[in-house]
Amino acid sequence: GVLGRRKLPVSRRGWMVLVEVALGVLAALPLLSAGILLLLTFMLGLGSALNAPAWQAIVPELVGKRMVAQAVALNSAGFNLTRAVGPALGGLVVAAYDPSAVLFLNTASFLGVLVVVYKWKRPHLEPAGPPANVLGAIAAGTSYASHSRAMRGGLARERVVPDRAQGLAD
Repeated sequence: GVLGRRKLPVSRRGWMVLVEVALGVLAALPLLSAGILLLLTFMLGLGSALNAPAWQAIVPELVGKRMVAQAVALNSAGFNLTRAVGPALGGLVVAAYDPSAVLFLNTASFLGVLVVVYKWKRPHLEPAGPPANVLGAIAAGTSYASHSRAMRGGLARERVVPDRAQGLAD
């Protein structure tokens, strides 16, 4: 399609924007019940889960082959930082305004990422070989991650592969 590899992240982020707008509007009116909150939170998590693989597939194109492990580690650190700081900042916004303000701020952050990914001009890359089937691609990625010292170190810092790479993280 026109968006190529951007199609998945753009569509998933678009989904998340719509769900977040619904949350914000319902909270502002106030029509947000516990059941609707659970349903929309589930839908937001679904969008996030579907977005993650496509987002991670873009990383090597953004940073280059040599920097992939560092980019993965930095991206993970960013997620951990937002998990630590986000609730405190969200609590301050709720105290100063109301819960819908936090939801609308989150919508703005989703929109920002959506615009950047939509406008991103992907470099044209020649295929490395014939397309792999899904199981072959999973096997190749697992093999690469388990044999690459840099990837094992990055994964160990995230505790994804604690047994094999624990010594690398220390």
